[in-house]
Amino acid sequence: MFVHPNPSPDPSVHSLGLPDTLIDFTADTTRAIAQLRYSNTFARTPGVKYIFARAEGTVPYLAGRFGIIDEMRVIPGAEGRATAAETFRRLYWDTAASWGDPVLRMLHDVVGIDPVVFGTDYPYLRRDLAVFCREHIEATPGTHRRRADGCPRRQGHDIDPATGHPAPQDPNPRFITRPGHPRAHGPDRFAEPAA
Repeated sequence: MFVHPNPSPDPSVHSLGLPDTLIDFTADTTRAIAQLRYSNTFARTPGVKYIFARAEGTVPYLAGRFGIIDEMRVIPGAEGRATAAETFRRLYWDTAASWGDPVLRMLHDVVGIDPVVFGTDYPYLRRDLAVFCREHIEATPGTHRRRADGCPRRQGHDIDPATGHPAPQDPNPRFITRPGHPRAHGPDRFAEPAA
């Protein structure tokens, strides 16, 4: 399940004229991850592959605080969920708008490299920045490009495990977004993803 943030509905948040991608998106996704974690949704859905957009900007930074909350056991249901560290390692994180060295290093330290998948935010991000993002990630030592289903990627293409050749791209990917999301895709934009 691909999880993408929404702009804040609070008009005061927009009073400075800052783009939503600067603060609101990272806060929205952090809140969503915390809610899914502390409601034990992640624990109840071990077969779901969650992909969080933008390397979830603040979770790698706040991972230690999630660990402290685990140790304090102040949120009911702790016995029913894995530690924050274990949970974060089983989620997937895309690199859209998060390809800088400090972010990738922190994300690598928290979750490893295998659950990190390539993303650029193109066409919403300028093409030159999307190209730079890809070039930067490919030049970063130790990065592996994988799809969320575990299949390897080569030069940005999914690789068919049976043939070792690039697999055809799905022309109609399905994303789940929340109602009102400005980038919801397709006529049935809230449909469940194909199995």
